[in-house]
Amino acid sequence: MTFRRGDWWYIDVRFRIGDKRGRYRKRISQKKKEADAAEVEIRAQLAAGTWQPEDERTPPAAPEAMPFDVFARDHYLPWSELHHGAAHHKEQGRMVEQHLIPALGDRALQDVQRLDIEAYKTSRRARWKGQGHRKSKPVTPATVNRELACLKRLFRCAVEWDILPVSPTHGVQAFKEAKNPPTLLSKDEVHSLIEAMPGHLRALVGMACYAGLRRQELFQLEWRDI
Repeated sequence: MTFRRGDWWYIDVRFRIGDKRGRYRKRISQKKKEADAAEVEIRAQLAAGTWQPEDERTPPAAPEAMPFDVFARDHYLPWSELHHGAAHHKEQGRMVEQHLIPALGDRALQDVQRLDIEAYKTSRRARWKGQGHRKSKPVTPATVNRELACLKRLFRCAVEWDILPVSPTHGVQAFKEAKNPPTLLSKDEVHSLIEAMPGHLRALVGMACYAGLRRQELFQLEWRDI
């Protein structure tokens, strides 16, 4: 039978398996038709001799641990290639190979904890770009935030694909970034800039000034796009 208690529908099934008698009661859904369907399914299994009480069922095997680097290379990056533009996907691959895998690659995906993500943030901020070179400089908050966004998307995929129950990046905060508004050129300054360019670059610089295209978009322009 099915019955309602508050907002929920329950099933209540009496069973006999061999010499064992019992009663199976369980909360199912807030919809009666789903409770009815669950009762029908259990009674069909009882009739076929395939149903077992929950306390006698063999627990499901634990999912096999997947290394972080295997998931990143074999699952996340192919997904990124399909769902992101070429330039964005290339940047995702660079961050994964150069930073995320060296930091987390020897860990099982299921073993990565929020504390590991926070430690990654801290260690990246303490590093220097081009370390060992004369023009090395600190890694900026914006750079770490882009890597963190990549990491969050990667783990969100793992959750959506039922590999992880929850993402270890949940609740991890990005660094605050200093506001750095661009310096805008006046009309006369734009004109002077274009005039100062070699002939073969004037069209490119003009498109950058007046069309607002990004550098990569400018470099990928073809005649058919104009």
